[in-house]
Amino acid sequence: YILPIIFFLLFTYKGLFRDRAAYLAPLGYVLGNLPVIIYNLNYNEATTRTLFKLPWGVKVAFIKLISEGMPVIIGVRTSNSTMNFFTPLAVLILLFFLGAVFYFTKVTLKSFRQRLIQGRISLVASDLIFLTFFSTLALFLVSTPFNQFSIEPRYLFSLYSTLPLILAFFLVRMWNLNKAIFTIVLVFYIA
Repeated sequence: YILPIIFFLLFTYKGLFRDRAAYLAPLGYVLGNLPVIIYNLNYNEATTRTLFKLPWGVKVAFIKLISEGMPVIIGVRTSNSTMNFFTPLAVLILLFFLGAVFYFTKVTLKSFRQRLIQGRISLVASDLIFLTFFSTLALFLVSTPFNQFSIEPRYLFSLYSTLPLILAFFLVRMWNLNKAIFTIVLVFYIA
C-alpha cells in the first residue's frame, strides 16, 4: 500500500512538505523496517537479492497470476488448488472480473488524462484504487518468491481490498447505463 499512498499524498496534499508531522513518516518507515535493515546489513542484503531475481520471468508470473491466483482471489477455487468449483461458471466470473478491471482502468486513465489536460494535477479516490491494484501486480510480477506462490495469493492481499471496489465501480456504471442488464449480471453473479 505504501507506493500508492505516497503518490496520493504527493498529488493531493499541497502542504505536505510544510507539515512537520510529514517528516516523521520516513522515520517511522526506518524504525518499522529496522529488523530487516539490520538483517540485510549482516547477511549481504539477502532479502533484497531474493526479492528481485527472475528465474521464471515476468511473462510466466503473469500467466500464473491469471490462471492460478485470480481464480482464488475471486472465489471460484480454494487456495493451493488448481480445481475450480464449477469450471464453466468460473470462466464466466473470471471474464466478468477482467472486464470490470479493463473498464475501470480505461475510465480512470481517461479521467486522469482529462484532469492533466485541464491543468489540474490531482488524484481522486479511483486513482488511488488504480495505483494500489497495479502497483501490487507490478511488484508481484517482478519479485521472485511471490510470483512462485500465485496459487496461494495471500501475497496479493491488497487485491482483496481493491477488486470489490473495482467491481462496484463497474456495477454502478452498468446500473446507470442499463438497469435490466445490471440486474441480470448481478443475479447471475450472486447465483
